[in-house]
Amino acid sequence: MNNIPSLHRTRSIALVVLLLATALVGIVHAAPRAGAAECECVSTSVDTNDSYFPGYVGYRFQWQNPNDVDITGVSVTFDLPTGFEYAWGWPQASFDPSSQALTLLPDGVDTMYPWQETTGYVTLRADKALASSVQTIPYTVTSTDPQGVTHTRQESFTMVFATPAPSYDLRSTTEFSPRSANYGDTVTLTAKLYNDGPGNSGRTYVDIYFDEELTLISPVPADCTLYDEPYEGMRQLDCGGEIDVITPGLAETWTLTLQAPASSTKDHFVAETKIGCNSPVERDGSDELDPSNDDSSAILTVPPVPTGQLAVVRNLPLFVDDPSVLTNPVAGESMSTSVDVFNAGDADVTGTITVAVAPTAGFTPTSISTDAAGSSCDLSTMTCTFAGPLTPGAKQRIVVVGALDPALADGSTFSSTATATASGFDPASDTASTTISARAEGVVDVSAVTRATPNEEVTIEVTAGDAGPSSMADPVATVTIPSGVRIVSAPDNCTEGGSTLTCPLGDSLAPQEDTSFSFVAGLPDEVGSFDMAVSLSSSTPLAAGSIDSATHTVATDLADGSGVLPYTGSESTNLALLGGVLALTGVAVVGSTSLVRTRRRRS
Repeated sequence: MNNIPSLHRTRSIALVVLLLATALVGIVHAAPRAGAAECECVSTSVDTNDSYFPGYVGYRFQWQNPNDVDITGVSVTFDLPTGFEYAWGWPQASFDPSSQALTLLPDGVDTMYPWQETTGYVTLRADKALASSVQTIPYTVTSTDPQGVTHTRQESFTMVFATPAPSYDLRSTTEFSPRSANYGDTVTLTAKLYNDGPGNSGRTYVDIYFDEELTLISPVPADCTLYDEPYEGMRQLDCGGEIDVITPGLAETWTLTLQAPASSTKDHFVAETKIGCNSPVERDGSDELDPSNDDSSAILTVPPVPTGQLAVVRNLPLFVDDPSVLTNPVAGESMSTSVDVFNAGDADVTGTITVAVAPTAGFTPTSISTDAAGSSCDLSTMTCTFAGPLTPGAKQRIVVVGALDPALADGSTFSSTATATASGFDPASDTASTTISARAEGVVDVSAVTRATPNEEVTIEVTAGDAGPSSMADPVATVTIPSGVRIVSAPDNCTEGGSTLTCPLGDSLAPQEDTSFSFVAGLPDEVGSFDMAVSLSSSTPLAAGSIDSATHTVATDLADGSGVLPYTGSESTNLALLGGVLALTGVAVVGSTSLVRTRRRRS
């Protein structure tokens, strides 16, 4: 069982600034609200952007205690309109989805010392329906002066949502000229980047690959970098990134002169162009229409042969090793892929051409399609057929879309193979690989006695764990306290606000790691049942299979003098699930009596 580290203010601020740097670009400071002059209260202000687009939006909330005394009971509650959801914030906010109430405390506590100034950050998810609207967000500021008088002030601020710019559609092409050559000949490889519009794209990077047996004899283009070592039999050029805004039309052309080897066991060589990373124009709200045509490929045959020759290139999304890139293949989400089928020969490929994509563990196909003439596709067998002839140099594309298994491990390699066949011609196949990102699967449980007497103080224990496959960033457990129940004592890292107890669990939880904490609650002086509900959240989204909430019921009744000890433990299956997951991955997990320690103290 891990000790829960206390939050360090400086480290937390650095983390939040990093997370919200993009959301808060261009923030405009709003005038502080009045209120400090009339009473010993806190003054507040809200900083927002000039305008927003639907998606993740952020604002900054500032408190100031302009008095020479402590002000207690300080909080602000935002009443979020329909279309907003709480994403994350600092300090960790308390959000009630049923009422859309979002509560924030200065520095995570409800007391401000004399002359203190502090800032909170909030990021929301705004629905696309909010485009072209002005949203007013009311909020209530509460504080208690040294005389014990509670002051409440109603304020509001607005968020202006602009209309997103038209979407764009990036497309690449790859071509050898000539498409066939003799050993030792030179050929031209041309890669082009298009924006098919209708809107503008932002800065874009392109990767050009060609067979390692081909020699680049022309200079490396000015905006490209050639890697020294081949990767999986291919040389790689990183190009692009010099244009901030790509308008519709032909955006960029790269021309390379390559020389075929003097001899080789191969009779054809492959070149590919991949759009590896692209972004919308800064803060215009646009996105890409069809990512499936980002990649393209070409075949060079050496020497020419008087026959049709099938060739296949399997295209998978490119993985970019950067946490800020949101286009990586993600476990549990949809992935769009393609298969290019070529005639690499000098004569037609005739008859019926069949393309089969081999079933791949961890990938459930949802559609397979092609626009080839006379084509038909069968999702159950993952095959497409189309009628020949496929002329020399011609290409047909098959698009395969499916869902990645949520259980795929973070950083795991995903491979897929496609094969093309036609009667009287040699079959062709290709295997491609990419890297999968994964999200942490969280598990939480709450336990205590199940029966107690009125007005008794009982110990509640909360256990949170990460079942993998990746680490959980900034985990937070939030306990909802039933009406009438009071908090007697809680760990220093926990913050009580209204009917909730919010407890950060450190910077991260590693896969197969768990942690726990306990607090003492005083039950009401009445007979009844009281539900202790706990939820688990993280600054990064949890996996869909997470068990992120649990409830434990404590019933109070009059002592009957029977002497039978009440049952102590959890009524939830979450703890058993957590123990099972951790044990299966080789982590020693003790029984529930040691994993979840429960204590009972009578008043």
